[in-house]
Amino acid sequence: MRNLFCALLCAAVAGFVGCSSEAKLGPVSGSVSIDGKPVTAGVVTFVAADRSNTASAEITPEGKYSIADAPTGEVVVCVRTRDHELILGPGAGPPQRDPSIVGSAGYVPSQKKNPLYVRTPERYEDAAKSDLKTTISKTGQPATFDIKMTK
Repeated sequence: MRNLFCALLCAAVAGFVGCSSEAKLGPVSGSVSIDGKPVTAGVVTFVAADRSNTASAEITPEGKYSIADAPTGEVVVCVRTRDHELILGPGAGPPQRDPSIVGSAGYVPSQKKNPLYVRTPERYEDAAKSDLKTTISKTGQPATFDIKMTK
């Protein structure tokens, strides 16, 4: 009886440890555009269809992204650029005096419009609303997915 229990336990453990050759994460890269023009700042997020895993990457000024460990299988893709509209701090110039602020000498970080900013529609920012979908291979082979959005 004890040997049967040990055999069943070993079989169960073997079933959980590495018997599947399918990768749960895989590399993906591509370009990001809206109405044919590159999106030059923002974040791309791949969300597993069952919402069990996500992975994100910054969009480069050339409109490209690369994720080493994206969820595999069916995924929803989100693109968020809203946080990149303004440049704050060092790239925006010296701090500006704000007379409405009392304390800390009344200075706030300066800000300026990011020249690379491209606004994307809100529907692409939320996994529940985005219609950007693809399937990432479970083989672990690199995938290419060019994200093409419309206004």
